[in-house]
Amino acid sequence: MQNPNNKANLLNFLGESWAHQNFPSGCTLILGGVFKDPGGTLLVSHGSEARDLPELSCRRHEEADTRMFAHMAYSVQVLGYRRAVAVATDTYVITMCFYYSSQLPGLKQLWMQKMGVYVPVHDVVAALAEKYETEAAHLMSILLSVYVMTRCGTVSFPWHRGKRRAFRLATENLEELTPIARYGQPGKDLRVTEDVIDAARHLFKSLYERSNFGASLDALRAHLFTHTKGDIRCLPPTENPFRLQVLRSLQQMAVVKQAHLSEPVILASTDYGRELMNGTLVDKMMLKPPKPLHSNAKYCNCLKGRCIRGCLCSNAKVKCVIACRCEGDASKCARVKDTLDEF
Repeated sequence: MQNPNNKANLLNFLGESWAHQNFPSGCTLILGGVFKDPGGTLLVSHGSEARDLPELSCRRHEEADTRMFAHMAYSVQVLGYRRAVAVATDTYVITMCFYYSSQLPGLKQLWMQKMGVYVPVHDVVAALAEKYETEAAHLMSILLSVYVMTRCGTVSFPWHRGKRRAFRLATENLEELTPIARYGQPGKDLRVTEDVIDAARHLFKSLYERSNFGASLDALRAHLFTHTKGDIRCLPPTENPFRLQVLRSLQQMAVVKQAHLSEPVILASTDYGRELMNGTLVDKMMLKPPKPLHSNAKYCNCLKGRCIRGCLCSNAKVKCVIACRCEGDASKCARVKDTLDEF
């Protein structure tokens, strides 16, 4: 079964078999994503021949994780069903269930079956909206966006920053995170604006308990590096890789928030933090070198405010950096003040 051709042949065999079954009265089956034709979708019901559903081809859907919500939307909006049950164990799909419970008009109840237990998603969503005193659709959009940005398996995520912390921060920053909650929804502008980047930056600063830190993520990383001890993987990213992470996250947000559409808008991965290398799509980690390219990088151990003359940095004609005793801070070092305009 590790051979993808074997999997495709098995799915096609099952689909062709189900398409010719005599189903009980009142039972309707929608088959899609199993045939050799990736856009082939059939509706099978009792007492009638299987018919094509070209309006539900879902050719742009790469996974069943998103396609199932297109089938759900069709069942609600066209076939008139009011209740749905999603079977899932993946947190990614479960989070999407909470989102679409508040996004599909006409869907009264959405249940999630996980390991034999049925969870009334609609009731949980209503209870959360009441607890946090906001609209259910807005709250679920924020929770989904934060999940994609911090824990989704298709993009990288901050090290050692778990789901509970992300959930708490999402509910504590509903207003600040509104721009990323709106991104990716059908009919909305998909351009990446600075208010979206700023909202994402606020989230990342909050993940490291520094929501009021006024400077950039570069400065925050340097600050935490000099004031905390431990695994350096727990430090926040710098601005450069952060923006690439945000782009990849926004692309995934657009995918999941349009999952109910048969023909969603697919953003080009190479415009959103990824690149092709030898025919394989890989993440861009950063757009500038991880360290200065010049070989005269120095740091000094001068006393506070006394590194204007004769120190290693001065002799090498480079600015003081975070490794210097002054930490490259203009408020601590007279030399930093004098060289700010030069660099």
